[in-house]
Amino acid sequence: MPQTITLPEAARAVIVAHGEAGFPDEVCGFLVGAATGDQKTVTEAWAIENAWEQAGDALAGAAADTFLGEAKGRRFFIPPGELQKADQRARAMRQDILGFYHTHPDHPARPSAHDLAMAQGTFPGYSYIILQVQDGSAAEMTSWVLRDDYSEFDEERITPSPMP
Repeated sequence: MPQTITLPEAARAVIVAHGEAGFPDEVCGFLVGAATGDQKTVTEAWAIENAWEQAGDALAGAAADTFLGEAKGRRFFIPPGELQKADQRARAMRQDILGFYHTHPDHPARPSAHDLAMAQGTFPGYSYIILQVQDGSAAEMTSWVLRDDYSEFDEERITPSPMP
């Protein structure tokens, strides 16, 4: 049974607004909420700054030679310290970091080789939402989960939150 992630309209709106405002660069952020079995429910999306320019030393083990010549128009980086702060904030709210989002400016909402290399430095099970921003406007949004063997991503179904 494929995993699903429930994304409320408010969180989707944060991702879309952040992606369009940041175009033509990639933007990124956290997905916060709760997980039960194969179902993840996002309560909030937290936008953060793409720290790609500071990624050098942190990428030493993640195919750095392949990616360091790129600019943040094609790459994103979330520093480990930002993940730690976000995790502490989420836990204080009795929530978890469920994953991350980022954009693909003028590129399909499919994981790239860079996305896979970066995900392999974290843990399987996280959701990776990718928003295609085409010519400055939000287009396709997809979600992906890294396999337990770190080999590739499987698509995860995005469902809207039920209406109250």
